[in-house]
Parts: sequence; C-alpha cells; structure tokens
Amino acid sequence: MKVHIFYLVSKMDLSIHQTMRLIAYITAVYILAACDADHSTKEKSTVVNNTNDQIHHHDSLNVNSIIGTYDSSKNAEIEYWIDEDTCSHKWTSQFEDYATLKAYSESLRKQLYQRYIALRGEDSHLFLDSVGHVYGLLIAKEFIPHWLGTGWTYNGHTDIPKEGTVACGYLVSTIFKHSGININRYKLAQQAASNGAKTILGTNRAPNFVRYDAIFDHLNGLPDGLYKVGLNNHTGFLWLENMKAYFLHSTFIGNEGVKIEDVTCSMAFNYSSIFQIVPISNNHFLIKKWLSGNAVRVITQ
Repeated sequence: MKVHIFYLVSKMDLSIHQTMRLIAYITAVYILAACDADHSTKEKSTVVNNTNDQIHHHDSLNVNSIIGTYDSSKNAEIEYWIDEDTCSHKWTSQFEDYATLKAYSESLRKQLYQRYIALRGEDSHLFLDSVGHVYGLLIAKEFIPHWLGTGWTYNGHTDIPKEGTVACGYLVSTIFKHSGININRYKLAQQAASNGAKTILGTNRAPNFVRYDAIFDHLNGLPDGLYKVGLNNHTGFLWLENMKAYFLHSTFIGNEGVKIEDVTCSMAFNYSSIFQIVPISNNHFLIKKWLSGNAVRVITQ
C-alpha cells in the first residue's frame, strides 16, 4: 500500500501539509475500513468518540509562587526525545509512580482551593489563570507520560496506564477523572465531540468547527496551554507551547495507542477535515470545578 501512496504523491505538486494530509487520509480510510470489518461480526457497541490576551509560557511559570509545592521548571530541564520518522515525542513525568502522582494532584487541588476561596474580584480571576496553566501542565507533562505506550482498541477503557487498551475518548475522560475532575468517565467518553465540548465549557452551545485549511493558522492564534480537540471520529488533547503544537492522544493508526505527536506530521490529526477546539487551561468554568471538586454534568444532547 505504501508504494501506491508514495507513487501517487510523487506525481503531484503538493505542499508538505497537503502531502501529509493525503497520506494520512488514505491510510486512515484503509485502517477504519479494516476496523469496521473486524467489528461487523460483533455486537454493535456504543461508539467512543468522541482568546485570551495573556499568553502563558511554561518556562516562566513558577508554581511555587502559588503554592510552593510543584516546580514546573524541572520539566524544562528534561531532554525530550523525538523520532524523526514517526514524529512522536516522549516526555518524562517527575513522578515515577502513577498512584503518587494522583495523590499529589488531589493534595494540590485541595490546597489551591483553600487559597482560591479567600480571594475576591480581579485577584480570583488572575489566580484561576495561573491555576489553569498549572492544571494543563499536570495533564500534559505528568499524566500523559505515564500513559505512553498504552495500546488502542475500539472499545478500550482501561483505568491503569500500560495495562490493557484505551480508546481515544476514554484516554481523555480517564485522565480528567484521575487528575481530580469529578466526572463520569464512561459517559463523557461516549459523547460526540460537540457534547464533550459543551460539557467541558459548561454551556449548551458548542464552539464552531475549524476546517482543515484554516487549522494551523487558528492554532497559531491561540494562547499557550492545554486544549481538548474533537476531530472526525477521534479526540485527544492539544498542548501548545512556545509556538509548537503537540497532539496527545490514543491513536487508532496501527493500534499504536497513546502517543505525543507534532500536529504538523501526525497522521491521525491530518486526516481530519474538521476540528473542534475547547480550552482547558484557559477555562475558568472547568478549573473552578476542579478546585471545588463539584461534579461536572455530562451534556448528552
């Protein structure tokens, strides 16, 4: 199949993005067709699918100024690894043990909440801005690294990193749950992208979709931080940092599972024709829910 794809590409005058999109689209169609055929003999299951003027920079944020317990500068010292052929990255968590990370996140949440409820007015808004970026860092640089290498299957819903498999929607909902968001991870994972977006924003109106031909310009205009993105039959996190965008997701391509990829060369990202991007770091509704521990209602329609 690769021979036919590259032969086709060699006969066309395409940009890098157009080339990646063509290869990704053909490959995705082939894999999805194989998945459909594999599931055709099984009982049909629930489908798991799925600007702010202040730009925060990872290296300049010192979380010690808020609570004095989590130093994000340690992450900046880690040597990140990239495979030029697959476009994937490996980030290393400061926490060797996943249970310790979950306990730390819960402890930090409670301490930050006590600080938050003592603030009023503009101070509380600025505090939420900073805490939002801290929360984004916890997911992108601490929780996600533990899940790297966990495989993908259509119905995967493991609760334990690197044990069993996890579908794209369950990766998102499970990390929300483990990081301290009070939400039904099963129910959220089974929602369409628009319902997931409304749930995270706490509104009945979902953000507009962005078409593929505008997505990279759109990303360039967003503040640094963590986002949830819904694609054609796929979902994951986006981490924007220093003019770079990374796709944190459980990929169906090759059943590889959880990966961190540069969006410019991620096949799963580039095969999509539409994108629905929802802020997490810069989302006061969700951050207040995280701090307080109050339940997030999953919107189903």
